[in-house]
Amino acid sequence: MSRIEASDEAGPVEPGGGAGVWRDRLAGAAILVVWVGVLTLALTGYAGLVPVTLSGLALYLLLQAGRLTRTAWLHLGAGAGIAAFAAWHLDTPQAALVEALNRAAFLAALFSALGALREAARTSETVLATGRLLASQPPGRRYAAMTLGGTFFGAILNFGAVGLLSGMVRDANTLEAAGGDARIQAIRERRMLLAVLRGFSVLMFWCPLTVAYAIVTTTVVGATWPSMFLLGSLAMLLVLALGWFLDRVTMPRPPARSHAEPFAWRGFAPLFGLLVLVFALSFLVETTTQGYLVHGVILVVPLIALAWIARTSGCRHSAARMGGYLSNMVPQQRGEIVVLSNAAFVGAVIAALLPQSGIAAVLSQIGVPAPAIPAAVPWLVVGAGLLGANSLITVTVLAALVADPASLGVDPTVFGVSLVIGWGMAVGSSPAAAATMMIGRLTGRTASAVGWGWNGSFTLWALLLSSALLGLLHLVW
Repeated sequence: MSRIEASDEAGPVEPGGGAGVWRDRLAGAAILVVWVGVLTLALTGYAGLVPVTLSGLALYLLLQAGRLTRTAWLHLGAGAGIAAFAAWHLDTPQAALVEALNRAAFLAALFSALGALREAARTSETVLATGRLLASQPPGRRYAAMTLGGTFFGAILNFGAVGLLSGMVRDANTLEAAGGDARIQAIRERRMLLAVLRGFSVLMFWCPLTVAYAIVTTTVVGATWPSMFLLGSLAMLLVLALGWFLDRVTMPRPPARSHAEPFAWRGFAPLFGLLVLVFALSFLVETTTQGYLVHGVILVVPLIALAWIARTSGCRHSAARMGGYLSNMVPQQRGEIVVLSNAAFVGAVIAALLPQSGIAAVLSQIGVPAPAIPAAVPWLVVGAGLLGANSLITVTVLAALVADPASLGVDPTVFGVSLVIGWGMAVGSSPAAAATMMIGRLTGRTASAVGWGWNGSFTLWALLLSSALLGLLHLVW
């Protein structure tokens, strides 16, 4: 039976001494404090808990400092250097640094909240059965099935979807299933893994529950998730159709199997129902509080995870599982929490350092046409990703550079969609993206070989298609 691979594990669980156990429990409690503080500020506007929230984040980092990787320390060092420059350069640096720290705490709370749903899904037979159904489809519809699985599973499981479906690909794609032909086995592996990767990358286009939407809708003036969802879904359908077409014309077709399990949309019903529930409750929070949709996600997802486990295993087991998640898995998420939180911090500080209206004057002087601005954004985000830059930083900086898209004659929704499209394309092509690294580890290849060697031509065609679409949307939206 396949299982969800823990993409956010920084290493093996250390042998437990008493001190280590209590350290991890305290780290989990610290993230819980961050969760409460972030929600209090967002939903009520009460800022009295901000020092407590930031202290919780600092305590978590302090407790995990001895187990951070060199990469995590490099990120923290860069963040400290930028913070020091801001403290020296800005006239009033305190407000900018506190705002950046609040953004870092927000990302830590969002990431750990989404992880709670992955924990609930980890042992769900419904989720596993749906994944097996996708992986067992015949060649004629396997690519489409795995692509849909990548995007819809990703909406619930985040990066856990890549681990889950990739593991199922390995389980289903045996040499025996390929008729003893290793070449066919390799072809199937590449096709299915690319389908998963492409499906997961377009998740950023349309899903309001992602970090991409959280950053864009809280940064770009005038960008709202309902309009972005509509245009992003259109972009998703076009890019997925492009991926299917390229798969059909570039991959040799191995002989069809004589027997295959029929595809049934009802297998997706539980996932769709869960998505609707998360969205509906999050929207209710948005409409009844001062928070955004993403703050509703941070609030309701852990509660839904508790209820999900309780429904099958009882309330006592549910509480124990969530307690175990806080004390075991949250400490192991230290690498991702550090990198994401630091990226949010750095992006916010850089945004404070940038002139708010400088880019408008520069673009006006150069004479850049308005349609070219959103059309160029995905290329910039992907290009930065290929150089190893975190898309969170790139998108935050671009949003800060443009400031108010309407002042440049660009619709805020179109500009916001251009940012999430670029983010999604970077997820499927950057050697620094978690998805390409995970598939690379699974196949024994480098992340660059997966992201650019395997997926490079698709990325280029998708960028061209997206730029054309964004230019057209600028004219008609």
